[in-house]
Formats: sequence, C-alpha cells, structure tokens
Amino acid sequence: MELYDKSDFEIFNDQTLQGRLGKIKQSIDPKFETTGNQLQGLFNSQGLTVFQHVAKHARRTVNPPVDTWIAFGPNKRGYKKDPHFELGFWDDRMFLKLCLLSESKANPFNAKYLADSETAINQISDRYGVSSDHTKKGMHSLKLTEDYIDKYANFKSAEFMVGIEWMKDGAFFKDLHQFEIIQQSIKDLIDIYKIWVIRI
Repeated sequence: MELYDKSDFEIFNDQTLQGRLGKIKQSIDPKFETTGNQLQGLFNSQGLTVFQHVAKHARRTVNPPVDTWIAFGPNKRGYKKDPHFELGFWDDRMFLKLCLLSESKANPFNAKYLADSETAINQISDRYGVSSDHTKKGMHSLKLTEDYIDKYANFKSAEFMVGIEWMKDGAFFKDLHQFEIIQQSIKDLIDIYKIWVIRI
C-alpha cells in the first residue's frame, strides 16, 4: 500500500505557523495514525507495549515546524525521556529512527544500555546511519557508532539516534510496499530497542 507520496512534502511550502500546522493535522497526522495502528501488531508480537504520540508542536508560537513525526514509546504519558521510535518528515526526506534524546539523560543508566547495544547496532545493515542531534537532518555512517556512544555518555546535550532516511525523489515514494519497508526497518532495529527498554 502506497500511503505516503511526494505531495506530502507540500506542507512545507506554507511558511506560516498556523497554515503549516493545519496542513500537518489535515494531511499528515491521519497517515501517521494509520501507520501506527498497523504497526501495533508487530510490537505486540514482540511482547512490547508501545504507545503512539503524534507531534503536536505545542511550543511553536512564531515559526512553523521544520519537521513533524509520530513517536512510539513505552510510556503513555510521553516519549522524550524514554527510548522511542520516530517516523517523520523533513522538507526533503522521510525518516525512521530509534532515539535517545537529551531528555533521556534523566535516567543515568541509559548510557550503559546504549553501550550494551553497540554490537547489535553494528550488526544491522549499512543502509542505516547514526546521528547525535535530532534537530538536524541527515545520518552518518554506522562506523561512527562508538564515537557517538561516547559523545552521548559524556556531553549533556548529546543524543543518539540510529535509523534510515528516504529521500523525497527516491524510490520509496513510488513503492506500493511502503508499509512493509517501514515494518522491516523497525524489525531491524527492534532488538536494539529491547536492550534499551527491557534491558535484555
């Protein structure tokens, strides 16, 4: 099923806060919710209780959001302090990533759990990449995993993300098996998530 297409990026053509928020709510959020509902079976099959959180951009008062997403995490009340998945859009790409944001430093053990997952991270396909800042698009080579783990452990604002991106003009947006691609990407990352969340 082709759920997402290049027209979804048109939300970023609206340069006003309310205009862009309205377009996100009208055209993107329902697609996120559909995808989220479809993914529940995968999470359930892995013995995971996962809650959906569609980005509300509530803190935005002047500038429109430069990205938007749905998050999947273990806490019904929020997701930023916990390890979580994010599926979302920048203006030129879609992304799926597994995240430890700076807010996750509230749990001092997360750095250890991240270090424990290094082997699992290095075993996934080189189609995936890593990043240390969720406010910037782009992923870097998995070969940098150890450096990024050290950065997360030693710098207060550092984050750790591992994931994949699909460019606006790429084959993903013409593929009738988009959901299967998203689902397989989560399967590839789910063992890492388990190390972070249920400490296996």
